[in-house]
Amino acid sequence: MVTCCLLWLLQRRLPPEQKFKWCALHLCHPNRADARDEEGWVHWACSKLGVEVLTYRLQIRRPHGILKTGISRERYEEKSKQIRFRMYSRCLAHLGVSADMGAALVAHHEDDADENRLAELGKGNIIHIDGMLPTSVTQGVTVIRPLLRLRKRELIAFAYQADLCYMQDSTPKWSRRGWIRYVLDELKAEEEESFDELQTLLSRAGVASATLGETIDASLEKWKECDIRCGVIDVPEVMFTTGDIKKGQQQVVHHFNAHRVPVVVFRLPALFQLADEFRQKVTQLMEDFRGIAAIWNKAIEKQSGAPRDSAGAMQALEDFADEAPGGCPLQVIRVCEGPFEMGPFVLGRALCVALNAVPEVDRLLGGQLVARKALKHVWDCVARARREHHWGTFHKMCPFLYVRESSSLVLCDAEECGPEFSDVFMVLIVLFMLLSFHMHKFDYVPGKPWDTLPDPLEIPAAHLTVLVHFYVCAAASFLLSLMLMFCLRTRPHHWMVDEDEDGNDNGAYFSETLHFRFFYLSTVGYGVAAAATQVYPGDRNWAMVTGKVFIILAWTCLLAVSCGAAHALCPEKMLTAPLWLCAAVVVLASLVELVVPGDRHFQGFMYCLAAAALICAIAWVVVHNHYKPKRGYREPPNCFAVFRFCWFVLAAVSFIIVAIMEPGCGYGGYQTCYANCGGPGMHFWISLIPLMFFYIALVWMQGFNPFPMELPPLPCCQASQTEEEEPEKSTEPAASQVPPSIPDEESHPA
Repeated sequence: MVTCCLLWLLQRRLPPEQKFKWCALHLCHPNRADARDEEGWVHWACSKLGVEVLTYRLQIRRPHGILKTGISRERYEEKSKQIRFRMYSRCLAHLGVSADMGAALVAHHEDDADENRLAELGKGNIIHIDGMLPTSVTQGVTVIRPLLRLRKRELIAFAYQADLCYMQDSTPKWSRRGWIRYVLDELKAEEEESFDELQTLLSRAGVASATLGETIDASLEKWKECDIRCGVIDVPEVMFTTGDIKKGQQQVVHHFNAHRVPVVVFRLPALFQLADEFRQKVTQLMEDFRGIAAIWNKAIEKQSGAPRDSAGAMQALEDFADEAPGGCPLQVIRVCEGPFEMGPFVLGRALCVALNAVPEVDRLLGGQLVARKALKHVWDCVARARREHHWGTFHKMCPFLYVRESSSLVLCDAEECGPEFSDVFMVLIVLFMLLSFHMHKFDYVPGKPWDTLPDPLEIPAAHLTVLVHFYVCAAASFLLSLMLMFCLRTRPHHWMVDEDEDGNDNGAYFSETLHFRFFYLSTVGYGVAAAATQVYPGDRNWAMVTGKVFIILAWTCLLAVSCGAAHALCPEKMLTAPLWLCAAVVVLASLVELVVPGDRHFQGFMYCLAAAALICAIAWVVVHNHYKPKRGYREPPNCFAVFRFCWFVLAAVSFIIVAIMEPGCGYGGYQTCYANCGGPGMHFWISLIPLMFFYIALVWMQGFNPFPMELPPLPCCQASQTEEEEPEKSTEPAASQVPPSIPDEESHPA
């Protein structure tokens, strides 16, 4: 009545342009004998104020005690809520207001929130214990609670000051909420100081609980977007025999048909981090909970077994079997006893978020939350895992597998396995799940059906982006080699490199040969990598390693061309010697990276290619800054050296970007890739686009603007050359050697 009068007064004081349409709604529950009298009083009060009132009478009573109404208590509460919000929508339609422009105003106050807080703490919940918000949207209806921060005593005091009549609490005394209100009233009457302290603690705990809940929910929203993936495992037909005849056991033949088993993968590192972050924040909240429990549990103990007034005693006779007449059915608060385990709580909250957001998770869990004991067991197994894998069940038809290497929890749908499902077949399903996530350390028997299990994350369809990338690079390399051949055939005769007096072309022909080898080796390397991806999609296989070796050899040719140009044109050999040394180190490091085991995939390989491209770029800087042409060398413009430097830097940057993005959005089949990226291998296209421009520029620069090159002379070659240049010594005897004649001064006078 106070709310109705306040709205009536507000409507009279507002200017005409701010007035709103409103009406009153009364839901009549037939759970009390005076329900019709209450309805009549509501109609009389609204008629006095000139307020339109709409009424809906429920036809089914709430079941309790020995009263059976053909519906369970949970079903009754669910249907009552649906009817209530449907009436809200009809009231808005009756007023001619759309759902997005109207709202249902409910007069809940903070004492109602205290009742929710105590009930939620009794259930063991620690976040969102208020159970209501000042503004919320439910079933498409906006609900506002403007009095939620006011106490009940404040509203009663206002009613006395304004001479307003109001109704007493009509909640059934046999209900749990009725018991909570009764215990609070008794506490207020007997220990007012404790009651005031309890209200203060409940208010503070409600705010802290809401803040913590909002923070956790926001973090779990990010986790939901990134760390939940759905898939399917193809389980082939399996037949095997159990039982040993020698030991007197009966042999049993097990036969299971092929199945497609849906799975859901949860990545857990973010949940581990959340549990560590919020453990300290929960500590202060637990202090408030302990203060609440000290007062509330003591008040409940006083009421346990103590009969109430006659009306309460009469109603208590019809209570549930587990609620003895006159006995208090309320639960004491135990959530603050001992250290709070944040890990199982975060896992349960994450499963709740996934259940509401992912239909597949809702189907696997049967639309039900996991029991707290099961959550604690799962979290303990995950946090203390020592084996490479651990498997268990949330319930019989929903086994899970924890993979320690990738910190992933894999849920499986056992209902898809057919009527012949058994515990033996569930073990087989877990084996297939295990093999699907690269658990190479798991010892399985070769030759069994699961030895050739097609991994759903390792089929060519999952590698389509990488596959197309390799084929495009192979085709482009081959076509550009043909384009280079055409450019050389149609090139003008005024070369930038002239032949010297001996007819030597100063390495131009060898430079062209190395460019051809670069494109040919690249074609073979990318082609082999594409075939390896299509036949066996994985990084650690001999075919993929062979393709990488061809690509490294291709870039070795470009290193030789770039360093050879610097060696031919730079007179200071002290500058070119480090270039040759660095080039040799990069090539050796690239080959070593291929044979060292590890789960790097293309990350280390891309870093090696980037280093090779940077050395080529440095070589062209040396050509540009220290170019002094030798005899027989025609001086080309230095801008072509700058062009080559820029294109090599572009190639190096593209390789570095791919290497940086590889762990987060990796090559298809990367264990962390599917948790962070919906399209494995998409980052390869970042390198493909600049790489195509680099290839085209390489053809143009070598086809029309070649540079001379020289390879550094090897020590053995230098020794043989020195021996060839020494003058030949005569083999004739000394006597036969006639010295040159000396002019005789006497016979030849001046």
